[in-house]
Amino acid sequence: MASESGRAGVAASTGLAIRRARERKRWRQEDLAAAVGVSRNAVDAWENGRTYPNRNVGRIEEVLGISLSAPVPDSVLDSVIAAEDEWEAGVLTDPDLPPRERREIVLASRRARNELYPPGARRPESAELPPETAAG
Repeated sequence: MASESGRAGVAASTGLAIRRARERKRWRQEDLAAAVGVSRNAVDAWENGRTYPNRNVGRIEEVLGISLSAPVPDSVLDSVIAAEDEWEAGVLTDPDLPPRERREIVLASRRARNELYPPGARRPESAELPPETAAG
């Protein structure tokens, strides 16, 4: 049986492949959702590695003209993820972490932040957090 982190890594790399193919077609998430027959939230969950599109892989491959069975090469992943803040920059450049692990840590952090603060919700700055919850 696959480990939890292994499944998360597959979902993240599959999501990245879906997002890149969708963006190459200049489609919005809503466009892909309509073409596959799912909600925009489902597409967002795939692209952000929160879920794997089990029942929809064939339709996604057909609509986007890609194969989701082949792993995404490190060189492609490296060209896509960019640090959104100082912490992510530190993780993404840490020489003690393998490249895939760096990306998976950053993507897992983003997923956790999105669960705590859904899109549109105000995220407090670290200076606003009580000292016991501020990163340190």
